Amino acid sequence: METIKALIRNLSCYVDQRISEFKALGENGNVIFNFNPFINLKVYSTLRLELAFCISVANSRALNGLIFQNSIMEWELMDRGVVERVLKSSRIRFYSRKAEYITKSIQKFNLISNVLDRDVYVAREWLVENVDGLGYKEASHFLRNIGKDDVAIIDRHILSFLHKNNYIDRMPRNLSRKTYLEIEKIMKHIADENNLSLAQLDLYLWYYETGKILK
Repeated sequence: METIKALIRNLSCYVDQRISEFKALGENGNVIFNFNPFINLKVYSTLRLELAFCISVANSRALNGLIFQNSIMEWELMDRGVVERVLKSSRIRFYSRKAEYITKSIQKFNLISNVLDRDVYVAREWLVENVDGLGYKEASHFLRNIGKDDVAIIDRHILSFLHKNNYIDRMPRNLSRKTYLEIEKIMKHIADENNLSLAQLDLYLWYYETGKILK
């Protein structure tokens, strides 16, 4: 598809940078994300902070999630009151419920970390089944952001692209497991056609829809 090829020509350096940051986070346990030139922001992350970020941005703006992540320390993630206050001040939707999800996930993070080296699809199923606040999109988001290449983050921006370009007939109102995996197969086909990983493809398509490469 010519649109994607043009995006690759113009943006590969920024996508490669972000992918390298994801890999560094997964391998080293921490990284500083640099979002220039798209927004003037650098964000320090750890595995726990990244999980909290991915929970926070469900049905919320990515920029607000970055503000949240940049406004809280890892040790504060255990304090539900602090988490709720920072979520609220960052204009995150459903901040009370998400504060509960985040603190519970951090409490069981040792269990979570034990599954991260498994097959990525096995790890995703475990996260969806065992971590409140993580559906397939959020679990895929977390896994991608810690360096896993082979899962798709199917959000409204990606669905919009697929619909406008006739890859799907309609915008689904809800994403069941079956529908998610079916659309992920479509994404995998597009990625393979362009010699991209799903992680790379997501960043290109997200830029196409939003004008930014974030995470």
